[in-house]
Amino acid sequence: MLNEFDIDVIELDRWICCGLYHGLTVDTAYQAVAPIRNLIWAQTNAEKLSIDNNYLLTLCSMCYNILKSAHLRYLRDENIVKRVKAYLNDEPEYKGNIKVIHFIQVLDEIVSYSKIKEKLVNNLDGLKIAAFYGCTLLRPREVAIDNSENPQVMQNLPRILGAEPITYPYVNQCCLGYLVTKRPDLVWKRPADITNSAVDKGAKIFVTTCPLCAYNLLEGQKNVFGDVKRSVFYESELIAYALGKYEYLKNDRLNLSENILKGV
Repeated sequence: MLNEFDIDVIELDRWICCGLYHGLTVDTAYQAVAPIRNLIWAQTNAEKLSIDNNYLLTLCSMCYNILKSAHLRYLRDENIVKRVKAYLNDEPEYKGNIKVIHFIQVLDEIVSYSKIKEKLVNNLDGLKIAAFYGCTLLRPREVAIDNSENPQVMQNLPRILGAEPITYPYVNQCCLGYLVTKRPDLVWKRPADITNSAVDKGAKIFVTTCPLCAYNLLEGQKNVFGDVKRSVFYESELIAYALGKYEYLKNDRLNLSENILKGV
């Protein structure tokens, strides 16, 4: 979708997991190794390709959080710098100039919602949506993309597309994340509560950016209700449909979008 706004997205030549699981280690310096390695590779890519900016784009909320947090720790803590350099002695030195940016920030700060509105083909006609941030886009405060208590950035795009974001109490709550891999029995009630709250406020769909939130919301509904009460969409899918770029959507997602808008 970003190509539609003259933004070229170049995948890194080399990349690894953002480093989420390393965050479970006791060694706080080791927690920064994987994300800093990714930032070094982004730095190397930018230099090799003569890219005129230092943006590293992420789609996943957790990847954004981990990479941005590691970057800030590296800039502030000399002990982290020393330890990470020891772990990464086979890599170039990280210069600390990579700007980790989330997809939503690109839409808001670089593309601008006014440009998106200019390309609108399919108005979402007052479709009531429940934005779901989860926790990693808004916490801790130093990496938050918006006000953690009253976030609006994820609702602004659907408004531009003609949808109506609802207000409900679970908008910035945790979906219980990776606990689902160990104790799913403790997880499913949370997404069911989130869904019931959104349905009570009239929402027809969820919109999120986090793959894990999307998974837990869907699987939680299936496990508690036996079916999916409200489908989950990514913001990029809403844009693709609203701009008439159906080739960017899988057939099942396109059909689902059309059925929801028709009230099927």
